[in-house]
Amino acid sequence: MENLKTVELRLKKPFLLLCQHICENYGKHCSGALSTANRSRVLDILPVKILEGIGYLKKTLSNKKYTFQLEYAHIHINPSNPMMAGWNRYQEIFDQCINLKAIELALVTNDAEFVTEIFPKMSEANQEIWKANQGEILFNENLQMKVAKESRVTWTFHFH
Repeated sequence: MENLKTVELRLKKPFLLLCQHICENYGKHCSGALSTANRSRVLDILPVKILEGIGYLKKTLSNKKYTFQLEYAHIHINPSNPMMAGWNRYQEIFDQCINLKAIELALVTNDAEFVTEIFPKMSEANQEIWKANQGEILFNENLQMKVAKESRVTWTFHFH
């Protein structure tokens, strides 16, 4: 299977035993995962380097077994209530991510007030922060291949 690049697994419950087996036997091939509300423990189970769709910082990142291995994080932010979901403790939480290289911030899409009222009134520098890395992490196949190459593997697992 010399052309295999990524094995995407769309997990349904129960997935714990399968993930443990993959981690024990193919841990270095675990490149990324999509975090959802029912998978906030993914970093307790899988040593992924890319985690997409993080909604709750504390619940998803804080004090997890593999938080230290995380390199790239795609995080949803609700601009109407930015301190919700653990942002009031972001320094403490991100201090656990000792190998973190990049964070992609994504707005909760149904927040029209931010898009129409707040964003246009921001300074140009602050607007650039929100624009800077859109698409840098979420579903980025080039990033997945880069992580694989750095891990010295020719194929990876990506969990959905």
